[in-house]
Amino acid sequence: MGEFRYSDKRPGSASSGFKRTISLQWIKKIALALSLLLLACGLFFTAFHFYGFNPNDADQVREAVQKNGLKLSLASHALKNNREIVEIAVKQNGGALKFASAALQDDPSIVKLAVSQNGWELQYASAALQEDREIVKLSIAQNGYALKFASPDLRNDPEIVKLAVQKNGWALEYASRNLRNDPEIVMLAVRQDGSALEFASEKLRDDPDIVVEAVSQHGMALNYASNRLKNDFHVVMCAVQKDGLCLRHASSELKMDRKIVECAICNNGKAIRYTSNELMRDQDLAFQAVRQTGSAIKCLPIEFQHDYKLVRTALEKDGRVMRYLIDELQCDKELAKVAVRQYGKSLAYVSKELRNDPEIVRLAVQQNGRALEHASDELQDRDEIVRLAISQDKTAIEFASPRLQSRY
Repeated sequence: MGEFRYSDKRPGSASSGFKRTISLQWIKKIALALSLLLLACGLFFTAFHFYGFNPNDADQVREAVQKNGLKLSLASHALKNNREIVEIAVKQNGGALKFASAALQDDPSIVKLAVSQNGWELQYASAALQEDREIVKLSIAQNGYALKFASPDLRNDPEIVKLAVQKNGWALEYASRNLRNDPEIVMLAVRQDGSALEFASEKLRDDPDIVVEAVSQHGMALNYASNRLKNDFHVVMCAVQKDGLCLRHASSELKMDRKIVECAICNNGKAIRYTSNELMRDQDLAFQAVRQTGSAIKCLPIEFQHDYKLVRTALEKDGRVMRYLIDELQCDKELAKVAVRQYGKSLAYVSKELRNDPEIVRLAVQQNGRALEHASDELQDRDEIVRLAISQDKTAIEFASPRLQSRY
C-alpha cells in the first residue's frame, strides 16, 4: 500500500524541514468504519420506521397522535384522511393540520379545532377557508398575526383588521394598503405595540397624535416617524422619556437641545453618545450620565474616561466599569474598593497586585462569595478569606485551594 507524504519546511528552524507521513491505508480504514456506522444508523431508523411503527395501523397512529399530534406526519395517506385521527391530532397540536389531507384541510370543523388551538395554523387551511370570516376571526382571536394568512378581501375588512391589531399591533403589516392609512386602525395598532408605526402609511407617520401614541408605548418607534416629527420637541420628549436611547433618531437640531438630552440621559445614561460633541463634553451632563448608567463612561470622550472623580462616580453605580479603565486606574486601591463594594466580581478587573491584597479581596467576597475565583492563589488558601466567601455563597468553596476544599 502506498503512502502519502508531504514536507513542511519551516523558516528559521534548525533543520531544513520535516516530513510527516500519513498512511492512506489508515485513512481508508477510518472512512470504511464511518460508512459502516452510518449504514447501521440508517438500518436502525428504517427498521424502527417499518417494524416499530406501522403508518397504516389506525390503532398505532391514533395512540401516537394522542401523545403528539405532529406524529400525524408519519401516518399513511389514507390515515391522514381519516377524520377521527386527524381530529385527535389537531386537538393535541394545531400544527398537525399541516399533515392532514387536502380534503380535511378544507373541512371547517377540523380547521376550527386547529386554529382555536393555534391561530397561526390558518396557513395550512384551504384557500376557501382562508376566506371564511368565522374561521379567520377564530384564528386572529388566538394570534393576531394570523391575519397574514387571511384572504386579501378579509385583510381589507375593517372589523377583521381591528381585531387583529388589537391582539398584535404588528398585524398591521398584513392589512391592506387602504387600512394602513386608516387613522382608527393605526391608532389601535400603535397603542398595542408602538413599533407597528413602521407599517402605517406615510401620511399617518406624519400625524402627531398617532406618533405620540406610538413613541409613548415604544420609544424607538421614533425611528419610523416623519422627519418633520423627529424635529418636534413634544414628540421627541415623549420618546426619550420612554427610552433615552431613541435620542439617536431625533433630528440633529434636537440632539443639541439640552432639555431633550437631559431627559434622555435621565432615562439611560448611554444616550449621551447621541448628543452633539459640545454637549458630550459638558461635565455636568457627563456626571448625570454615569450616575444613571455607570457604563455610560464608555460613551464619553477619552479625557473624561481618565477623570478620577467621574470614574469613581461611575464605579459607585456599577463596579463592572473597572474593566474599561486604563491600567493606572485599575491599580488604584481606593477605586478598587469602590468597585468591589458595588460588585464583588469586579475583582477580576483590578491589577494582579490588588487581587493579592487581603483588604480588597475581603470586601469583594463579602459582596459576592464567588469573587474568590479572582483572588490570588495565596488568598484562595487563606482560611479567613475562604470562610468569608462561603458564608456569603456556599458554592464559592470550588475556588478555594485544594487544601481548604478538603477541610470544608
